[in-house]
Amino acid sequence: MDQSTQQNAAMVEQSTAAAATLSAEASRLRDLVNQFTLDRDAGHVAEPRRNVRTMAA
Repeated sequence: MDQSTQQNAAMVEQSTAAAATLSAEASRLRDLVNQFTLDRDAGHVAEPRRNVRTMAA
């Protein structure tokens, strides 16, 4: 393989890895955003659902 072909192959691999990372991040962001619900009648944002345990003081 000549140098240009090798560079193109490397860029394709990097692009593929970046696309996979972006897809995973988008999925995680979707999950985070889905924790919020809208109260359509009141016109304001409802409190998020919390899955956090509180620590004893």
